Amino acid sequence: MAEVNKVGVISESLEDYLETIYLLIQKQRFARMKDIADDRNVSMASVNSAMKRLAKEGLVEHASRGIVLLTNEGENLARMVLRRHEFVRDFLVSVLRVPEAIAEKDACSFEHFMSPETFHRMVTFFEFITTCGMDIQTHFDDYRKHYDNLEARDNPCNHMHCRNRFGAHWAHARRLTDLKPGESGIVGRIRASHRIRQRLIDMGVLPHVEVTLLRVAPLGDPIEIKLRGYNLSLRKDEASAILLHDDTPESPETDTESAHE
Repeated sequence: MAEVNKVGVISESLEDYLETIYLLIQKQRFARMKDIADDRNVSMASVNSAMKRLAKEGLVEHASRGIVLLTNEGENLARMVLRRHEFVRDFLVSVLRVPEAIAEKDACSFEHFMSPETFHRMVTFFEFITTCGMDIQTHFDDYRKHYDNLEARDNPCNHMHCRNRFGAHWAHARRLTDLKPGESGIVGRIRASHRIRQRLIDMGVLPHVEVTLLRVAPLGDPIEIKLRGYNLSLRKDEASAILLHDDTPESPETDTESAHE
């Protein structure tokens, strides 16, 4: 069974081949089978197999001396893949401030499996933050640096609008440690050093995720919670760093009953 990506065109591997061929043609005006193999660090047999599949889809044509040509359809698809790759990479670097090497690697995956709707929303958001007078990007940079620099102040953003909003919203927010066994809450924010924050994120403690406090050890440490169907054991300082939204579920029993309906 052929591997098909979520866009519904061809496999991720074949899209990568198209992108390689297109870039080689842009660089040296032609793409030889050997050049493709060298660029992708694969065997000539792998390239030959891929070219046969692309030719069957009407995306490439073979010329003399092992040169591969893109059809009009193949060139259009290659350009689309390349545009997605470049945009996603630039979005990760310029908006999320992801290091370039990591962004380049991640873009290689995102470009294939992103739906047209998601891609459109990313483009729209990028337009918004680059034209909006609220200067959201600067606010985000302050927020990000707060955690990246292991700072501990309550408000991660220096702007007056954010200071007022954070102060009002989180000043009296419940912590996970405020829950009683059996009670649930919705994660709103993780207010901790970078080390603890990253550990919790890696364990799946993310914004808008429901957590249920199961039990607390006699001395208050550790604390066992449940989220997304599995149990986690947290230290008290980790649990106290998790702030909850006000819109918590009525009870765990209500959610359980709903799941069986």
